Amino acid sequence: MGKMLVKTIMFVSLLGSGSMVVAEKPTFDDAIDPAEWGIRNGCIHTNRIKSIKFEDDRFALVTIPGDKVIMLTLKRRCPGIRYNGFSYTVRNGTLCEGFDHLTVLRTGLSCQIKSFTPYLLLESPDDNQEKVTTSEPSKDN
Repeated sequence: MGKMLVKTIMFVSLLGSGSMVVAEKPTFDDAIDPAEWGIRNGCIHTNRIKSIKFEDDRFALVTIPGDKVIMLTLKRRCPGIRYNGFSYTVRNGTLCEGFDHLTVLRTGLSCQIKSFTPYLLLESPDDNQEKVTTSEPSKDN
């Protein structure tokens, strides 16, 4: 797998019009190498997985060493996976996109892994600025 382009989706609300404009803006880094996240040929080694937390019925965040996170995307919605939990069978010590499945506990529903993608949390410029608070002097004479 080669390098991938990270894109940011910006949502701009138009006041009063009730409509929304979506602008796609290529960003800072076209040199994200999935191998730096341990993704090789669409697979990750299961011994590197610290945790897998489903955000909804299709997307999960996989935490790996080095405080890195991988987005796991299922091929389609997998009802109950977030609340019931899941299991998977390890083959050759890896989980691979397009091949391996997660099985929902209690229901037995099998859900195919579509992709593993490096996950970056982009900070707003405002997040890096110091917050300054001011207070008025007390009027206690």
